[in-house]
Amino acid sequence: MPITIVHKSIINLEADAIVNAANESLLEGGGVCGAIFKAAGEQELAEACAAYGHCDTGRAVITPGFRSRADYIIHAVGPVWQGGNQGEPRKLYQAYKRSLELAVVNGCSSIAFPLISSGIYGYPKEKAWEQGLTACLDYLKQNPGHDLQIIFAVTSDADWTLGTRILKNLMEGPNSGKLLADSGEEGRREAKRVLCFGDSLTWGYDPASRQRFSSANRWTGVLQSRLGAGWVVIEEGQNGRTIAVDDPAEGEKNGLTYLLPCLESQSPLDAMIVMLGSNDCKQKFGYSPMDIAGEMQTFLEKVQSYNRFRLQDTMKVIRVSPPLLGEGLKSSWLGESFGPEARRVSQGLAGWYKKLAELYGCRFVDASLLVEASPVDAVHLDAANQCKLGRALANEMERLFPPEK
Repeated sequence: MPITIVHKSIINLEADAIVNAANESLLEGGGVCGAIFKAAGEQELAEACAAYGHCDTGRAVITPGFRSRADYIIHAVGPVWQGGNQGEPRKLYQAYKRSLELAVVNGCSSIAFPLISSGIYGYPKEKAWEQGLTACLDYLKQNPGHDLQIIFAVTSDADWTLGTRILKNLMEGPNSGKLLADSGEEGRREAKRVLCFGDSLTWGYDPASRQRFSSANRWTGVLQSRLGAGWVVIEEGQNGRTIAVDDPAEGEKNGLTYLLPCLESQSPLDAMIVMLGSNDCKQKFGYSPMDIAGEMQTFLEKVQSYNRFRLQDTMKVIRVSPPLLGEGLKSSWLGESFGPEARRVSQGLAGWYKKLAELYGCRFVDASLLVEASPVDAVHLDAANQCKLGRALANEMERLFPPEK
C-alpha cells in the first residue's frame, strides 16, 4: 500500500523527506516541531527557515535535512481550527498537497507526515485524518506515475487506531475510485510555464569544479522546488551568452538572435525571467553601462512585441540585473577576458536596467543586492548564492502569481 500509518516518532523514520507541522513564521516550536529542529540541528535549520522568512497557511517550503535522518525537511503550515467555516479544510488539504509536490520535485521516493494541525492548532483528530489522507489519496490518483511512499507517523495508540480505520474506509468506501470535491480543479489544470533566459549564471556554472551544479543547487532548480508541480520552469541558460552582440572568439552567443526562436518553441509562456549582461562587460566589446543598456532595450522591445502580438500581453517579465563582478576579478583565471574595467561597468548596470524595467512594464530585481560572486573566479555564484537567488526570485514570482487560498 502506498500509504502506511506507523506508531513511531517521525524523527526516527527512514524517509527521504519528513514534514514539520510549521507555523507561518517558520520558527522553532514545541512538540514534534521542536524535536525536528533538535534532530536536524537547531541553528542550521533556523537559518535555512529564516531565508524564507514566512510561509502562508496552506503552503509549504523545503529545506535540507541537515543532521536528521531525512534528506529534506518540508515545513507545511496547517490552519488553526476555527469551527471549520473559515476555509480550514481547504487550507489543510493544500498543505498536504504542496508537501507532496515538493517531495516529488526534489526526487524523493518517500515522505513522512505528522497529523498536521491536530495538536495545539486544535483541528479535530477525525477530521484531520480524513483531510490529510484524502489529500494523499487524491494526489496518488492524479499522479499515477509518481512512485511515492507516504507514511503517517503518530505516537499514540488512539491516533494509530483512528487513522487506520479512516484509511481503510477511504480505500474501500464509495468514493474510493474518484477524486473528492476538496481537490477542486487545480490538479487537472495545465501547469504554468516560466522561461529563465540567461547565461552561465542561469545555466548553473560551478566556479570550483567548472561543471554544472545539480538541480538542487541551481537557482532555477530552487525556483522549481518553490513553485511546485503547478509550474514548469524552463532552463535556458548558455555559457558566455551576451545580450545582443556576436562574439567572434566564442561563436554563437548572441541572445537577441536566439530570442524569437526560443519564445516560439517554448510558448505558451506565463512568465519570463531575464538575467543577462555580465558577458557584455568583457573588454573585447569595449562597452559602457549605457551601451549594454542600449542592447537590453532592443532585447526588451523584441520581448514586448512578441508578448503583445503573440501572447496578448499575458506573459509577465522579471528583469534581473546580474550580480556584480567580484573585486578579485583581476587575479581570476577569467580576468584577462573581462579586463580591468569590467567590474566598474557591471556596477553601472542596475541603474540603467531599473529605468528600462519601468519603461517596459517589467518587474525589476537587482541581484547585486542579494548575492555576490564567488571569490574563486569573481564571476559565478557558489551553491549558497545560487540557492539564495532562487528563493528571492521565487518570492517575486509568488508576488506576481499569488497562491490560491
